[in-house]
Amino acid sequence: MSNFVVTIQTMKRSFILLPFILLLLSCNNDEDTEFAIPYSEELELPATFGIEYPVSTELISISTESDDRFLENETTASLLNSSRISTAQITISGSTGDDFEFVDQITIFLSADGLDEIEVASIDGADVGDVLLQADLKVIDVKEYLKLPTIQFRLEYTSDGFSNQNRDCVLNVRFTVDATK
Repeated sequence: MSNFVVTIQTMKRSFILLPFILLLLSCNNDEDTEFAIPYSEELELPATFGIEYPVSTELISISTESDDRFLENETTASLLNSSRISTAQITISGSTGDDFEFVDQITIFLSADGLDEIEVASIDGADVGDVLLQADLKVIDVKEYLKLPTIQFRLEYTSDGFSNQNRDCVLNVRFTVDATK
């Protein structure tokens, strides 16, 4: 009879511990996080010819330093859920008096080794005095690009104004990343 009592007591402890064990096993320690990765790079818009012919900038290469940026936010490339460009803007950085009045349209492209070049943003027109242009963004998941060590941007623009000088500019791009910690 004493073995029977010991067995029942052991079973009671097991039944009491079972819900706690199941609760611990069902807990998911994964936590979603969202963070921003900004990049800023200088570029030169080539002179225009006075005809509406697309002019491209040279490739603007940016080291993503993505592994470090992911580590800072307690995640890794394999835990990215999505990434999108949340801001893209171009600023005149050269001499005063320059503006973007000459721009009819600018298209911003993103590329990386092994991935296609894709259009990520565009700007339609500029007014006299505009020294900062905010781009209209395409809704595209660019996480595969951000996982790579280097990304490239290329700008293509049209202008019907003649300018015999190149313009120094800055491209500011901000990625918003959704990931799991």
